[in-house]
Amino acid sequence: MKLKYVTCGLSVFVVITAVLYFNGCSFIGYSIGKKMDNSKPDFIAIPGWELETIKEGTQIDIILNNGTLVSGEYAGFGSEPTDEYALRFTESQEALSEEVVLPNLGDTIIVTMNDGREYTVAFAGFGQESVIVQSFVSTARQEVALSRVENIMDTKGNMIESGIMRKLTFENKIPYRTTILVRKGAKRTSVALDRVNQVQVWLEKNAKKTGFLLGAVIDATILVGVISSYISSEKEPEPPPDTTIGSCPLLYSFNGERYVRESQLFTGAIFEPLKRTDWDYLRHLHEHEGVCRLKVANQLNEIQYVDEIKLLVVEHPHDTYIRPSFSGDLHVLSELQVPETAVDFQGVDVLKLVKADDNEVWISNPFGRDPEDKTQIRDGLVLEFKKPEGATSVKLVFNVQNTLWGGYFTNRVLSFSNREMENWHKLMNSSVDACKAVLDVLVREVALVVQLWNEDAWQIQGFVSPDGALVPNDQAVLLDVHEISDEVLRIKLESTVGIWMVNSVKASYSPDVSVYITELAPVSAEDHLGNDVRELLLNIDNQYYEMPTTQDWAELLFKVPATKDGYARSFVLKSTGYYKTHIVTDAEFQNDLFQQILSEPGAYGQYS
Repeated sequence: MKLKYVTCGLSVFVVITAVLYFNGCSFIGYSIGKKMDNSKPDFIAIPGWELETIKEGTQIDIILNNGTLVSGEYAGFGSEPTDEYALRFTESQEALSEEVVLPNLGDTIIVTMNDGREYTVAFAGFGQESVIVQSFVSTARQEVALSRVENIMDTKGNMIESGIMRKLTFENKIPYRTTILVRKGAKRTSVALDRVNQVQVWLEKNAKKTGFLLGAVIDATILVGVISSYISSEKEPEPPPDTTIGSCPLLYSFNGERYVRESQLFTGAIFEPLKRTDWDYLRHLHEHEGVCRLKVANQLNEIQYVDEIKLLVVEHPHDTYIRPSFSGDLHVLSELQVPETAVDFQGVDVLKLVKADDNEVWISNPFGRDPEDKTQIRDGLVLEFKKPEGATSVKLVFNVQNTLWGGYFTNRVLSFSNREMENWHKLMNSSVDACKAVLDVLVREVALVVQLWNEDAWQIQGFVSPDGALVPNDQAVLLDVHEISDEVLRIKLESTVGIWMVNSVKASYSPDVSVYITELAPVSAEDHLGNDVRELLLNIDNQYYEMPTTQDWAELLFKVPATKDGYARSFVLKSTGYYKTHIVTDAEFQNDLFQQILSEPGAYGQYS
């Protein structure tokens, strides 16, 4: 049985900015926290290019680009010995000799800064987005941020611009001298940052509440937030620490013990013409004595309008799985395959990160990009699956999540047109063509586009819709593969750099089979003040349950039928609505830039 609703989504994505200071290198991390206490993971996974600020002595595992594992206690940052670094750097010099002339280690260079200042120093190598130099009056080495450098020039007049250096270090064509130090007993190991794919930080299970740490540098200020995954069944959901970032209504499922954050509803429906219906697979919902309990909450800087909420109870054969598509198709899956290979756009093997629903994820790396090079503002993965002979279709199953930059960035972009925002909303309300144009831009710039290699070229076959940054989301995408005669199925996933985190991608060639779907309206719905809001949620009729503040939430109860004999049961939420973010009205008016970001392909990613 299929349920369809034509929709498009706006991303809530996020890139965390790294700042490298003249007198050192600051690595501020962001990534993945999960649950609390006994449901808390053993570790959090952190991309190697952005190490979480942790205490020395913390147990970590470092996964290298070649798959090797280095374990031990974190002992801070170090610098690779000159002789070891020289070997790797010389190899890079030779490989790049036809592309660029790199100075020799120890050579005298002139570093020209963006403000025109010049420094004559000794060249000592490269760090992450930095050039390492040494003064002639001191043995101490310093890292100079490439973002502050105009160029460097050796005594022979060979000059390298900052953008070229950033590009080469990002692509791992030049090795980093900066290392992570790991101690195991009396032995200490030094691991160069360019060899690191991911760092896993082992957690102590003694906190009553944990969440994930967001380390960000915005205007050179470190923001550290703790977002709790736990909500007591005795009180309303607790708001995230920064309510200035809009993102859409949050849904919580009662798992038999407590409410846990489950999904984000109709992400990107930021004004009424973009109102849409979402279908969300509910991993955590548990029925007790024939009743299921949900909470919907506004915890963000916006006004939310919920038109309808229904619970779909899906009875399906054992050993099968139910996952919805963005358009509402409920796909039955079995015999899930993991990829045979998986590489990112830089050619790094990331198979271990994307083959299972776990705490290891691939995160799009935003650093070291040249915004003037359109190829560098796109990022993604290339996956290969086995393809059975005679298969005509495949269902790809994604467990994905957006990064956290998008809420902040979306509000920032919208604020550029603050004086014209009311007129823009009127245009969206009155013009179908204008609204469709905006939707097309959103899909092009922020959706995770799914492409199929047809043995001649890449062919776009669908997309994974952005669905918020606070909760991983399950989506299925159906692909037509009847023209693929090869035994290998090649898939490319692509989007604007820095937007996506991919936990797993799996494939199922099994046909959809008959299932029983019961659509349930809530038998009761009370807001946080005890008001009955059930009638507002029964139908798509523009009669909204409004949540204007971050104190608003409602609890919904559903009476579910007994499970059919011989069948397994899954729950899918069907929700319809939209929301309005609070735009910063005193921000600088930049309507031309706002229009450029909306109309010019790639401008969204360039400005980000």
